[in-house]
Order: sequence, then C-alpha cells, then structure tokens
Amino acid sequence: MEFHKIDLDTWHRAVPFQHFLKDLRCVMSMSADVDITNFIHQLRDRGIPFYPAMLWVVSSAVNSREEFRMGYDDKGEAGVWDFVSPSHVHFHKEDSSFVKLVTEYSPDCAEFCRRVAGDLARHKQVRWFAQTHVPPTPLWKTG
Repeated sequence: MEFHKIDLDTWHRAVPFQHFLKDLRCVMSMSADVDITNFIHQLRDRGIPFYPAMLWVVSSAVNSREEFRMGYDDKGEAGVWDFVSPSHVHFHKEDSSFVKLVTEYSPDCAEFCRRVAGDLARHKQVRWFAQTHVPPTPLWKTG
C-alpha cells in the first residue's frame, strides 16, 4: 500500500476537507440493516424520488422526539425547537463536488419533497457551503 500525499494548496476538495477536519465535532454513529423493499415499491408506485422521501422519513422520526429537537439559540440559550430541518448534501457528478443544503422540514411528505426539489434546482450551480437562504436550525455548543 502506498501513501499519496495531497497538496492542500491546489487540491479542489481542500475547502470541505479542512471544514470537516477543523470545524466539526466527532460523533458516534450506529448502523442497522433495514428492509426498505416495501418503501421502495410504494415510492415507485407514486413517482416519488427516493432521496427526498428518505430525508422526510428520517426527519419525521427526529422531529417526533423532543430530545432530538433540543439545542441552543443564537444567544446561547438552551431550548427545544418546534421542528428541526435536515441538513443534506447533493453530489455533483460532473466535477466531484457537492453542495450542503438545509431544506425546511414539513410534516407533509409531498410538500417536503417539493421543497427538496426546489432547493436542488435553485442550488444546482452552487458548490460546497454557499447556500444563500438557510432555514433556522438549532445551534450546538462545541465546548
């Protein structure tokens, strides 16, 4: 196995690399196998794309629990949000970049899927972290 050093001064992915390395907290994750065959069939029958529907399912689960909606406001005060909106990414195949987006949550799946489609369309030329309108999201204290 060889090691291939990356020149961060010229690498086109240096900005997100440094963001994940320097700006984000490390967290624990857990994975589980889930059979989504019926879910996929239901989506296909209704003509609903998988990605926004999957975001909605996860967001609905998160929003169903108060403890998952806790955070800090811009004044540093702790509290519970009415709802939280998902942060997600869209990968641009043409240049191997991505855009980080936040789509405002809706408890209505069809409405949420329309919002995701709208955000993807509005930000198809945007790269990395430059979304111009970000719905309110909880702030987390990092230290």
